Formats: sequence, C-alpha cells, structure tokens
Amino acid sequence: MRKNNEITAATGGKPRGKRTSSKFSFFNSNKDGISSSKPADIASFKKIISEKFPDTTLCKVLRVEADHLSQEEFLVKLATWLKLCKEGEK
Repeated sequence: MRKNNEITAATGGKPRGKRTSSKFSFFNSNKDGISSSKPADIASFKKIISEKFPDTTLCKVLRVEADHLSQEEFLVKLATWLKLCKEGEK
C-alpha cells in the first residue's frame, strides 16, 4: 500500500481531492481511491441503456452480458460498446 507522500509524488505534488460518487459506479475503490480487483457492476448501465435505447444494437449486445465483469473484461468490451454507440448515431 502506498503512503500519502508517494501518492502526492505520483500526482506531481498535487494532493488528490475526494472523489465524488457518480451515477455509474463500475469499479469499487478503497479509501485511497485505488481500484480494487472486485468485478465491475454494469447492471444499472444495462438498465439505463435498455430503457432509453431499446431497439439499438448496443442494447441487444448488453442484454446477453453478465451483470458483473472483471475490470479487464469491462475495459475490453467498453471499446466495442463505444463503437456500437457511434454506429447508432449514423
């Protein structure tokens, strides 16, 4: 675990502020804001997409996804989901 002076040095001498909660809380963090290895919870994201964009390809893809993904799997799939969003805008 890093100490406060190591974190400050890693951020260029600027102390980190408190993180605010967001609507999408995919990753769990410990008190220092460092991500843990817990899975990403995408259930609320899937629900919002299915309510707002029910007939899109992205919605169809998300319906078959598990509600919890490893962080690595989430990041890999996120790139595909973003491409599907851009495709839907055309």
